[in-house]
Amino acid sequence: MKAQKDFSDARWKESEKRSQLFLIGIFMLMLVLLSSTISFYFYRKQKTTKLLMQDKEMKHKAEQLQMQEYQMHLLEEQLRLKEENRKTAIQCIKQSPLVLCFRQALIGKYVVREEDWSALYELFTEYIPSYEQQLRAKHSLNDIEWKICQLVKLEFSPSDIAVLTHREKSSISAIRSRLFSKMFQIEGSTKELDDFLMSI
Repeated sequence: MKAQKDFSDARWKESEKRSQLFLIGIFMLMLVLLSSTISFYFYRKQKTTKLLMQDKEMKHKAEQLQMQEYQMHLLEEQLRLKEENRKTAIQCIKQSPLVLCFRQALIGKYVVREEDWSALYELFTEYIPSYEQQLRAKHSLNDIEWKICQLVKLEFSPSDIAVLTHREKSSISAIRSRLFSKMFQIEGSTKELDDFLMSI
């Protein structure tokens, strides 16, 4: 009877031990699952945050590109308007009564006086002040050089310039060639000077 009780106690202890081990196993499994779930949650959160950051960065870059594109468009528009204004200003000077007098002088119907040159200077100052500023920034022009630069801008030919300034055509060509060299510190042709003058 005692042996049976001992055997029964042993089986009960063994059964209790198995239950404890089973509960410990369940607990450990739940711990692993919980740990995995938490790790997965933080991994997903980190990934989502990273994706959100990347998306935000992409949107920021897209906005920057859009802004740069807008600024480029604005700059192009400003340059277009500036070019239009420059052409309009030159046309205004060309069509002025004063420049018509200069043209009359070419066929002997008018004599250009010193006050006419002063008036032409005032027209340039009024309509395209940047013209003289850009030229004098490169070289300090003397009187004849400035007169030539104005007449080239108004599309008078070298022969016309020679007549209006009372010089030989070869002298006008030499002055234009020297002026290019003074401005750019390199040898240049009269055409290169004229192209530069027409571009500003």
